[in-house]
Amino acid sequence: MRRGARDAYVARRRSATLYTETFEAGHVMVLAGAQSVDDMRRRLNEWINPPGAARDSTGDLAEWAANAEAPMQGEFPFYPEDALTRAAYAALRAADAPMYCFVQGMESEACLTVHGGALRKVGVQTFPG
Repeated sequence: MRRGARDAYVARRRSATLYTETFEAGHVMVLAGAQSVDDMRRRLNEWINPPGAARDSTGDLAEWAANAEAPMQGEFPFYPEDALTRAAYAALRAADAPMYCFVQGMESEACLTVHGGALRKVGVQTFPG
């Protein structure tokens, strides 16, 4: 695969784009190191359909303790989007709304949910690389 290749993560409903973000393939754990077009196709499929158990609702998000800077999943922090206050985050967890998370780096995944009729990024979960 060529160096600096970029892939876009796009979520659509019919003809409307709900969410888009662009990533450099070499900086996304699931995509980095693809050796051929077929290998990249396999990796792209894994990127949008990750194997194993998934956090699929906002109720799966870690609790944000009263004096903590961020919610913790074990020893790894979850970084909510800047506009998401602790109270709004707690309300989102309580809503148990559908959520989709995907690998967005070498040691992190982004989580999206539908809120107020729009698809929005909840934040980023770190994990060991």
